[in-house]
Amino acid sequence: MLEGRGHGEEGLRGHAEDDLAVRQTLGEGSFGRVKLVLHGDRAYALKMLSKQSMAKKNQVKAILAELRVLLIVDHPFLLRLHGTYQSPDLCYFLFDFVQGGELFSLLQKKAPLSDKDAMFYVSQVVAIGGDMPEYQVNVDQERLRLYD
Repeated sequence: MLEGRGHGEEGLRGHAEDDLAVRQTLGEGSFGRVKLVLHGDRAYALKMLSKQSMAKKNQVKAILAELRVLLIVDHPFLLRLHGTYQSPDLCYFLFDFVQGGELFSLLQKKAPLSDKDAMFYVSQVVAIGGDMPEYQVNVDQERLRLYD
């Protein structure tokens, strides 16, 4: 059973692992994996992060900063965080499920982007930064991060 703190309008507060029907793995990363889960008839992405891996790579502080921002940010261009949960070994973040994958994966497959595509993606980053001046927007090779 997961201990958790829900977040969001949908009322996922208090829902635990038993309430989520786990489907296939959507992706894997440095600290864990993302699984497709269903809650009723609604699909979500459940990001599962290994506490041990985060600690070994000295990323706990960065991930907690990311989590703080995700808990308060509401922007149409960013994934919405619906809940956070934890077990002794893992941290779980429950996000909207959005088909299409990450920008980083797209760049690996289609690089270099056409000027039109590049302008589209850059405009999205600029729009996020312009709508939230209280946050620092950091773009690196793999991801866009917001810091308070």
